[in-house]
Amino acid sequence: MYHDVTPAPVPGFEFYSVTHKAFGSQMRLLAWMGYSTISFDAYLERVSTGKPIPSRAVILTFDDGFESCIENAVPHLKRFGFSATFFVVPGLVGKGSRWLRDRLGVELPLAGWSRLRQLTEEGLECGAHGLTHSHLTELSADASRFEMTESKRILEEQLGRPVRHMAYPYGAYNTEVRSLAKEAAYSTVCAVRGGHSGAHDDRFALRRIVVSGCDSLLDFACRLQTAQPFGEFVRRKVRSAWSRRGASH
Repeated sequence: MYHDVTPAPVPGFEFYSVTHKAFGSQMRLLAWMGYSTISFDAYLERVSTGKPIPSRAVILTFDDGFESCIENAVPHLKRFGFSATFFVVPGLVGKGSRWLRDRLGVELPLAGWSRLRQLTEEGLECGAHGLTHSHLTELSADASRFEMTESKRILEEQLGRPVRHMAYPYGAYNTEVRSLAKEAAYSTVCAVRGGHSGAHDDRFALRRIVVSGCDSLLDFACRLQTAQPFGEFVRRKVRSAWSRRGASH
């Protein structure tokens, strides 16, 4: 799970911004390690038919639809033949990330419809990310339903193709929101629960591995295997070892 890919992260949004150079190195590492990308539809087809998911298959996702992300990430995706899904906010397409202005004091340009149409023509996918990037668990059931159904409708109308996949804004969901997403006829919905998704994961709250602007290439490689950056992985191993040692005395 990525947010922005940019040459120069905006102050205040560094954690969510991976530099285009670091992203290129990460994609090169993916290819070198033998990873391949699959789509959400391919994932669902394998789950429904019982076919095993390849051990080195990944789905690359980008939340929000930042103009800079699309311009800087797509060339690297093309270079290695990788597919990806960009979760966009149709109510703000071509405008700015107003939700960041309110919460973090920064506002980034969002890609316009012509660029998103070009994206799909290039074989990449657009999914929904709420109509206005509202916190769905803070809304009434009717408002939450509208955010999900209207974002799907507008995307399908503007892009001329089915939109079956969504990511919860902020990763926020509860039992009611999950049920509404299913009611809105989405096939999968991504959350921000850290970890690997397999055949038995909840398809209306799929786990994802968050990639941050703070990650080194070693962190990225470690996340592929453990879903944790290297330092956190080592600390947990050390704490676990000390706990076992203490329990044995």
